This record gives sequence, C-alpha cells and structure tokens, in this order.
Amino acid sequence: GLQANAYVLMQGVSLEMQERVQEIGSAVERGVALTRQLIGYSRQERSHRTRLAVNELVGQALRLLEHMVGSDVRLRSELDPAAGHVIVEGNLIEQVLMNLVINARDALPQGGDVVIRTDVLSLAGDDSLPAGRYVRLSVTDTGSGIPSELQAKVFEPFFTTKAPGLGTGLGLFTVRTIARRSGGDVRLVSSLEHGSTFSVLLPQVDGELRASRSDERGPAPRGSETILVVDDDPSVLRGISLVLRSHGYQVLEARSSDQARALASRNGPRVDLLLSDLSMPGCSGRELALNLLQQLPDLPVVFMTGFCETGEGPAPGRLDGHVLLQKPVYPDTLVRHLRLELDAASKGRCLVG
Repeated sequence: GLQANAYVLMQGVSLEMQERVQEIGSAVERGVALTRQLIGYSRQERSHRTRLAVNELVGQALRLLEHMVGSDVRLRSELDPAAGHVIVEGNLIEQVLMNLVINARDALPQGGDVVIRTDVLSLAGDDSLPAGRYVRLSVTDTGSGIPSELQAKVFEPFFTTKAPGLGTGLGLFTVRTIARRSGGDVRLVSSLEHGSTFSVLLPQVDGELRASRSDERGPAPRGSETILVVDDDPSVLRGISLVLRSHGYQVLEARSSDQARALASRNGPRVDLLLSDLSMPGCSGRELALNLLQQLPDLPVVFMTGFCETGEGPAPGRLDGHVLLQKPVYPDTLVRHLRLELDAASKGRCLVG
C-alpha cells in the first residue's frame, strides 16, 4: 500500500521528514478509502422506496437532534401542515436531516438558533428540477454565513472549511446525492452575518400514508449498557456516540485500536459491546475484536464498513460470525442491531450460568 511505498522512500531521510511523509501517506489513503465509499454509495440500487410524511419524520427526529446540537443551540421547528408526503429510499431523509442540522450546529460555535421548516412550492421548472409541486425541507442557522465565492463549492466531495480532523467534506455532498436520487435537489441561500439556509426539495406525492418499515416495527429500542465505539473519523465517532447516548447507552470513544484496548482494560465499567470500524490505520477492527475477545470471550461485536460493491472488502451481513453494517449507518438500523446483539449475549450468559 501507500504506507509500504513510503517506508522505502524514507530510508536515509531525517526523522522529521519521515513523519511528514507518513502524514501525507495517511491522508492519501484516507482519501482513497472515502472515494471508494462514495463509489459504493453511488452504485446502490434504488430499493425500499417508502412513502413518508415529512412533518411526522421531523417531529420524531427532534428529540435526537436536540441531543446532537447541545445546550447552547436553540432548535425549533415550523412545519406546514400541507407538506404532506414524499417517496424516498429507506431512512435516507433522516440522514439528510441529521447532516443538515449537524452542519448548522457547526456554524454556531458560540451558540445560536437552528430552525427546521417545511412548506410546499409549485415550480415552473428549471435546469435542475422539472415543473411540479415540491416539499421543501429547510434548515436555517443564525451563523456568520458562507462567503459567496465558496457557495458553489460546498456540495463538492471533500470540500470543507472545518479545521483538520473535524470534518470529511462529505456531509453536504451526501445530502445532495440523496436528494437527487429521490428526484429532488438542494438549494443554498446565505449571506455574511445573516446565517445560511439549506433547502431540500423533494417531489410531493398524493395519497394516503403507507406505514414505513420503522413505523411497523415501533420505536427504536433503548438500553443502558456500555458500548465501546471505535472509529478513526472523529465526525463519525461523535455522531454515533450522540445517537447511542440519546438512546440511553453509556459510550466509551476511541479513535484507534490502541485507545480501545486501553479503555477496555481499565477498571471502569465493563464493556458490554464493541462497535468498531472495520478498516483503520494500523490495527484493523477485525484484529481489535480478536484481541478483546481473548479478554472478554462473550463480548458482542458489531463491525461497520465503508466499502460496498468495490471488491475491496466483505459484503455487509456477517463477518467472523459478527454483524457487519454498511456505512452510512442510520440511527434506527444501528440501535436495533445493537439491541439484538446485546439481548442475545445476555440470554447466552443466563443459559450458561
């Protein structure tokens, strides 16, 4: 790989230069991995298309989103009763809403307001959208706004104005991809010192609401166990931790296998489940799991992977007998899988005991 080639080049080079080369190699490998993730995402078939009531989805998501934005950001909603329904794939609109609210929160380092709105637009048609009625899902923040010269770039993959390590530049790109796959698009209105509004436009559909899969299964299950979450991407690590804490779980966060092993070996709370990214620099998630299972033989393990249909890694499903989830992992899917694994492990311990 790139790191191996870098090692050859570093022979006879100063220690400072070696460290710089290693940093460059890591950054390039990270970019390659993210590109593979995007390729896999773009190849996913349009499946599980579901009719959703947009206002109901926003209402259900508000509690989780309030936990995500923190106490210094005031989150509220203004929902138009006429917004009605849209047809989307699975829980992708939840992902859109999460990404937009996280983006708005990050634009408010000193706190402020975030407003989620829905309404209906009748468009005559333009270069990006045909004529018709659209549900507009908007997220507005009271931040400093986005300079005009950057507004055309915010939806580009890997473009970010955040500090290194705080963002991948894929959040808004993902929002636009999901919107366009659902027959819509995204619009941005922003001015300096007056905040920003990101609006997702989706074709409105008529007819009665057909229960979505998440509605049929009931509310997402909660728990109180301690989960060790391992991911070298800080934004992913933070997002998953917020989701789990909002569902009652205790969370230990680690950005590497070494940190994870250190947390698991401490005399603190027992680790009840390992949730780890499969591909990480150095020791992989698979190797980490094998190591921890030597100490905790009955430890439930759930893997996550960003690879999909690229031939570079295992397909989502099971790996070594453990659950393997495809990124992006949506909150409802994640907590249901974790609950199943925790319950199965608890039942197994009771049977043995």
